[in-house]
Amino acid sequence: MHLRHYYRHQNKISRPLFYLLLFILAFLFLIWWNSLTENVVEMPHRQRLPPPPIFKKFRQNSKFELDENNQMTFKEEPDNPPPPPLMPVAVPPPKKANVVQVTIYMEAQCPDTTGFIRRQLLPSWSRLSSTRRLNITLVPFGKASCVAEEDDYKCDCQHGKDECELNQLMNCAIEHLPDPESHIPLIGCVQGKDNLIAAFRSCLNGHSSSDL
Repeated sequence: MHLRHYYRHQNKISRPLFYLLLFILAFLFLIWWNSLTENVVEMPHRQRLPPPPIFKKFRQNSKFELDENNQMTFKEEPDNPPPPPLMPVAVPPPKKANVVQVTIYMEAQCPDTTGFIRRQLLPSWSRLSSTRRLNITLVPFGKASCVAEEDDYKCDCQHGKDECELNQLMNCAIEHLPDPESHIPLIGCVQGKDNLIAAFRSCLNGHSSSDL
């Protein structure tokens, strides 16, 4: 009695398990089938594939000929590709020449300034001015002091009144003859003169009063 009840109860439990396993197997089969169909690539009907590269080369670089037995043969010609086009060469722009900036603070009757201008500045300028690589700025003032006096200034120079007048003459030359080729030789001539009269007689013969 007990054994019959046990087997009946066992059959009731195993049947649902069987259906569950069957459902799981069917589900796994569907997943596997979908994965196969996704990887399939449809090919167009009777698609023409391009010829292999060797045939393409054969058509382009071969020549048919007849031999002595009237048999058709082909002779492959060597590849003679055209030379590559010449590429333009980029030429870098010329480098800007270095220009030496020189500023000279001077006074008209200083012996040291006179020696420097006559023995160093003027010879160097005559050699290098044509290269345009030397830019000289002259400041004729020196050890002077100026105070405002009405609409003008009153200046006291280290070597006296004549030096102040010669400094003024040099500054006028720089203002009215801005080209260094014009005012540097003129200032070099005025430098070291005793007074304005000597400077006019020696250095300003080639210039009119309108120039200054």
